Amino acid sequence: MRRVKPYPKRQIKRVIGTYDDGVEGPLIIAVACLHGNEFMPYRAIDYAVKMLEVEHITKPDFVYRGKFIGLCGNLRATKLGQRFIDKDLNRIWSEELVERISDHQNIPECEEEAELQVVWQRILKEVRQHKGGPVVFLDFHTTSADGGVFCMPAHERASLDLAFELYLPVVEGLMETVPNSCLSFMSEKHLGKPAVAISIEVGQHQDINSVYVAIAALINAMRKTGAVQEEDVESRHDDILKRYAEGLPRLSRLRYIHPVKRGDGFKMEPGFSNFQSITKGTLLATDASGSIHCQEDRILLMPLYQEKGSEGFYLIEKDESFGYF
Repeated sequence: MRRVKPYPKRQIKRVIGTYDDGVEGPLIIAVACLHGNEFMPYRAIDYAVKMLEVEHITKPDFVYRGKFIGLCGNLRATKLGQRFIDKDLNRIWSEELVERISDHQNIPECEEEAELQVVWQRILKEVRQHKGGPVVFLDFHTTSADGGVFCMPAHERASLDLAFELYLPVVEGLMETVPNSCLSFMSEKHLGKPAVAISIEVGQHQDINSVYVAIAALINAMRKTGAVQEEDVESRHDDILKRYAEGLPRLSRLRYIHPVKRGDGFKMEPGFSNFQSITKGTLLATDASGSIHCQEDRILLMPLYQEKGSEGFYLIEKDESFGYF
């Protein structure tokens, strides 16, 4: 795994970049660093904007349809290299909290509420100003274990369709089970416009390959939603995604999440990776209550190998009606 040096703090911005040729099309909002220790998608969005800016040089007839904006979710935590300061920013998007912090007379009660306030107001501003095509919300993440490349769609059928179009494994059920995630909030009910929303896990936190996967997924999402044309997308983007998806189930469903509470001493056993097949009885972790074994034959997802986190691991099951990549 090739690791890279972090950006200087002064270069980390709320708005990572924007692109707009003034032609009608979708509004694509890409968010990185809802968890401040997941920086590779920030790099990918930054690179992707620069790629769009120079595309006219190599292709004078290139036209980008719609608008693209990339946002940094938890800005302060990102500058500190921490998952969060006070609360997990990707677990507090409840209607009650968003309504409270939307009233600027109410003072946010912690760092993450202040971050949510700024991010949400910017998203609403972009959505309300957009007069063209659909709203597409892309939420990028990385994992603490190797092999974490997959998509999680929001509830709408269009979100599932887009997830399948990206050549990555799709995992259903997480948005219904993980409470108050940012992705679950990005719906027509809250945005006031139809929205397509997916979360994309692009690899391990420090792995430079996570940048390449994120760029490929982002560019392909632009193609599939009509922001760029088929002829403007190099086949290598498809090849990158297909390579990382090879041998993985096309569709899986969540079966169990192991909750972790502060102070319970949770420790994942070493050596596990994403999409690893686990047999019943396998020792997965320990905590203050003792050993934690797998209760059924399952597939492991997102084993926790970092200090902060409210889920120790996920267990999924392949949908047998779909094949493998």
